[in-house]
Amino acid sequence: PLSTLGWPDQTPELKKFYPTATLITGHDILFFWVARMILMGEYLLDAPPFHESFLHGLIYGKSYWRMASDGGVSYLHPSEKKKYDLGAPIPPDVASKWEKMSKSKNNYIGISEDANTMFAKVLSISDLLMWRWYTLLSFKSEADIAALQAEVAAGRNPKDAKVALAKEITTRFHSAAAADAAEQDFINRSKGGVPDDIAEITLPLGEGGAAVGIGALLKMANLAASSGEGNRLIDGGGVRIDSNVVSDKGLKLGAGVYVLQVGKRKFAKVTLR
Repeated sequence: PLSTLGWPDQTPELKKFYPTATLITGHDILFFWVARMILMGEYLLDAPPFHESFLHGLIYGKSYWRMASDGGVSYLHPSEKKKYDLGAPIPPDVASKWEKMSKSKNNYIGISEDANTMFAKVLSISDLLMWRWYTLLSFKSEADIAALQAEVAAGRNPKDAKVALAKEITTRFHSAAAADAAEQDFINRSKGGVPDDIAEITLPLGEGGAAVGIGALLKMANLAASSGEGNRLIDGGGVRIDSNVVSDKGLKLGAGVYVLQVGKRKFAKVTLR
């Protein structure tokens, strides 16, 4: 905290805010950052930057990935990850472990994410995990949650309960209107529809105007982490061009405008020229 307050100058901010009372953080950086700040504060200003540290809990989720052909790590698409969360056998080429939920892992729901993304991410959780989310995140009473769970056990579609949870959470961080619009957007995407607000990008053709391979194009359009991941998505039937499923990993595209889709939520309108 020293440099943010103007140190080594004796600024008004430094005098007012150093030291402070309490640091709130997670235990994972206790020895890496917290101890460093204390030692540096003691050494440079003869006082620790804070007198108490409050450590909050961390949420962990299970991550699955494959090694990409270029040596990198390719995390699985949520549609494939869901199968393994529900108990499907994990193939030998897929590695997994419990990891801290974070933006870099893309295994979390951020409170500042747009309504459509927030709604869709809640819909992607498993039916079993949904009830834990209700207990921890919903403002419904325990009696109401138990009644809803009984309805599902009696035959009601669990998706109804999951949609209600998604709308509740999305409304909390956006608005009821945004939640309704996000639900409609999810329905349109699930039916193969194309959203109105997709990214539009222009990409170059290959050397001498050569056509571009579909795997490479998915990577260039930031729809896949690598060409190898793009090819695996094609194998899984998760890639569409102009609403048509792509099955040929050797497909090459020449000059033109194409709407690329990966899964249900990734779109890009690509102009090749």
